[in-house]
Amino acid sequence: MENKKSFEERMNHLNELVNKLQDSSLPLDEALNLYNECITLSNELKNEIDNAINKVTIIKENQEEDF
Repeated sequence: MENKKSFEERMNHLNELVNKLQDSSLPLDEALNLYNECITLSNELKNEIDNAINKVTIIKENQEEDF
């Protein structure tokens, strides 16, 4: 069973990765791997935000129909 971290936990992890990337002494290979992880995580978080926005829009539209 997959133990998925919360949105907030993943957002904090992304912030940690970005902070690590700002370290100028980071080896290039490690920086590239961190950058790739940042992009992947950022896309996942963006998709989750987009899904939440869609759900709110649907709820709002349903409420407007009830009035």
